[in-house]
Amino acid sequence: MKKIFLFLILVNFLLRAEASVTVLEKFQDISFEDQEKIHYFFEKLIKQYGFGYTLFGEKPVSMLYWLAIPEYDRKLPYFSVDEGFVEAYKIWKKHEGKFSSEKYFFEERSLVVGKEYVDLILINKSEFYKKIFLHSNLFPDHYNERTFINNEKVELFSKEDVGGYHLRMGVLLGYGEGNASEFAKRTINDPKESPDWVVFKDLIRTKKNKNTPNPPVFRANPHTQETQKLIENYSQTQEKLEDILNNENFLQIVLEEYCSAAAD
Repeated sequence: MKKIFLFLILVNFLLRAEASVTVLEKFQDISFEDQEKIHYFFEKLIKQYGFGYTLFGEKPVSMLYWLAIPEYDRKLPYFSVDEGFVEAYKIWKKHEGKFSSEKYFFEERSLVVGKEYVDLILINKSEFYKKIFLHSNLFPDHYNERTFINNEKVELFSKEDVGGYHLRMGVLLGYGEGNASEFAKRTINDPKESPDWVVFKDLIRTKKNKNTPNPPVFRANPHTQETQKLIENYSQTQEKLEDILNNENFLQIVLEEYCSAAAD
């Protein structure tokens, strides 16, 4: 039995080593200029937009949207992102076929909420299905990544149904069911904020250096066990992400994680 166990460890190590070499080889085939843009793309996603909590943590889904057509009369023509990020994303799309993933679902979709937006979505499949299993009463049968992409759009829901949408989204975005439930109720019954609720990112004490990634942003009740557990979880992941952002092999680490084999 011990020999079998050691053999399995060796096989797993060799598979990871092979995957690492493959990722590195594919990356080295990309021009230096494009490498820099891809580096910028993932650095912004992880440091500024919270995607690292999905890629290296337990947050099931991360999302980022921006205007599909820029408005050059504005200081930030794409609103939530800058033009350099949009250009870097185009370069990633050019090369993303080289980096397939079993563990993650990374795709864009379009949203039309007054104006048309690009909505970029990263799903950690393991954490995604774990949340659906734990909160099965909130989700229809056969709910999967494609259901999320195609159906979870606020413009598709009536006023009566939008509360359920916000509840599912809150759970999958890692806000906790209690926080998501209260938010969903307020969107229907009372849009005023509860006086004792705070922005979650203000609950995480950070060291505030240039490579401290932004925590997730949502309203939370600081007095619940659920929120305290989220603080602990996101704080630990934030420290991990800070080490990754400070590593000279940052992009290789990110791509190796993205391309790593899914857990059994």
